[in-house]
Amino acid sequence: NDGFFSNVISSSDEDQQNERDISIKKKLLTSSPTLLDRINKLRLNTNAISDTSALEQPIDIHQQRLRIIEQMQRSNDRIAEMNEKKQKFVDKTTVKRRK
Repeated sequence: NDGFFSNVISSSDEDQQNERDISIKKKLLTSSPTLLDRINKLRLNTNAISDTSALEQPIDIHQQRLRIIEQMQRSNDRIAEMNEKKQKFVDKTTVKRRK
């Protein structure tokens, strides 16, 4: 760990620093406990890649990534909606039991 940080501090080469930043951002895309975290990490990863000229990718790949993110967002919204309905049902049954 010390070698990594001393290397970061001692390096004044902007290109090397940018490469390290890109590498760190790519590592953010790991498995995470919630779908929303994954969506956010995918967005970060997509933005990091689209911001770099060295890693230019065809527009269709970028569009495909955005479609996947949108699908994941819709899935997350449906899950949230189902959880809200479930919670309302649980609350109603709890109130009925108390009466």
